[in-house]
Amino acid sequence: MTLEKSGEGKLYTCQRTKKEIPLSRPSCVDPKAYCKWRTACPINMLEKEASREG
Repeated sequence: MTLEKSGEGKLYTCQRTKKEIPLSRPSCVDPKAYCKWRTACPINMLEKEASREG
């Protein structure tokens, strides 16, 4: 689920932690913890894409 708050841009709500993650700076809240949604997680996919580019 994505949201938009003033000044923060688009946010994605993590399915596991329910924390809001800015899509401009995607990063997993706890990458070492087990997450059953990780393979389909947009945050995880964007984080991997950003690491490949930079």
